[in-house]
Amino acid sequence: MTLDILQGMRPPLRALSILPFALLLASCGPDVAAGGAAAMNAAAAAPDTLLPTSSPEGAAATVALVQAVVSDELEFAAMLFSDLDAEVGARADGVVASVAVEMGDVVRRGQLLARLDDARQLARVESATAARDLSRIEFERMDGLLERGFVTQAQHDEARYNLRVAEAVLREAEVELEHTRIVAPFDGVVTRRVAGTGRTAEAGAPLFRVTALSPLRALARVPEREAARIVRGSPAFITSETGAQAAAVVARVSAAVDPGSGT
Repeated sequence: MTLDILQGMRPPLRALSILPFALLLASCGPDVAAGGAAAMNAAAAAPDTLLPTSSPEGAAATVALVQAVVSDELEFAAMLFSDLDAEVGARADGVVASVAVEMGDVVRRGQLLARLDDARQLARVESATAARDLSRIEFERMDGLLERGFVTQAQHDEARYNLRVAEAVLREAEVELEHTRIVAPFDGVVTRRVAGTGRTAEAGAPLFRVTALSPLRALARVPEREAARIVRGSPAFITSETGAQAAAVVARVSAAVDPGSGT
């Protein structure tokens, strides 16, 4: 049986070796925003509190071993991890021109992590901007000539079409330029950096890993004989090896039982 518990973390939990037990929790409550920010700042000062590994549900996550207590009676070993954890890579092939962050840095959504060489993309934007401006001037000129009957409607429509094409080419060039910027997908901490100035980057290949320290989840496998005593909404709390605690609540309970382990 698997439990999903909502939880608001306070001090960051130090990563430990993982046992084959887990209890799933996720952050919530009034302490989440403040607690998450404090944890991120602490992690930036001590990045060794983060342990990149795999979550119980198959996604990469930051994991620590904790104890989860439900209703002050049932205690289980639990594996703590972050739902928001992503490998971040370039959206285009290129050479890394600069790196803006290091492992352990706290980042915000949209913050620049690295930039690829963008000389070609900048030139395309400049050329497309000039073509768009010329097409706009031509269209405005056709507007005046059409009013005086010096050009046909077809010629005017062609000028309008040319302007729309030029605007589309400019937008495409701007998107390509934007793809040279690698940014954080959400607020979190940089838990891995493989990008380096001068290195070649391939589209889709991971260059960074960003992990959010809030909300957090913990996963535990509960013995079948105790499963009936745990219901969604049950109060709980988590304790780390160092004694740090956080209030929690059961958010999800799985009815499936593993026939091999009886959990």
